[in-house]
Amino acid sequence: MHKRQSHSPRCQISPILSPSRTPYQPRRFTTRMRFHPPTSQTLAPSSFPVARMHLRPFLVAISLFCATHPILARPPTAAPVSMIRTELYFGPVPVRQWNEFLAQIVTPLFPDGLTWFNVNGQWRAPDGDIHKLPSRMLIILYPDSQKNDHAIEQVRQQFKSRFHQLSVLRVSSKVTAGLP
Repeated sequence: MHKRQSHSPRCQISPILSPSRTPYQPRRFTTRMRFHPPTSQTLAPSSFPVARMHLRPFLVAISLFCATHPILARPPTAAPVSMIRTELYFGPVPVRQWNEFLAQIVTPLFPDGLTWFNVNGQWRAPDGDIHKLPSRMLIILYPDSQKNDHAIEQVRQQFKSRFHQLSVLRVSSKVTAGLP
């Protein structure tokens, strides 16, 4: 092998045939590292600016990748804050009408997000009968304010009047919430 010039000390990996090999065994290679110390020719001062100039586009590309990658460019985590968690329990309505209700009434009042589930429940009607029926549970987290409290009551009233329901159960509690 001939020596090539470089800007830093070189390592060369050379295959060496294992001495324990017999004619019927497959070849096994081991590696041995050879260190070639730098010479005055490889450390010429004029070669360093050229190396730095070639590294700049690479470093710019790496920094741009890290700044835009969704995992590497995470914003700092926000400290948990005090919020209100409200669960609303609705009576049964067809899926299409439920989706319209969410889109027209709930989402405009709480655009930051919400969660809902199909659930099964039972309740005692005013006549004393127990009714088991499918229903939906809506969970909304929001800052504690009179405006948001009024918006929750508006959702309840709109649902009762639109779907001729007797009630919408509300369960609210103070929680501490934060995003990772």
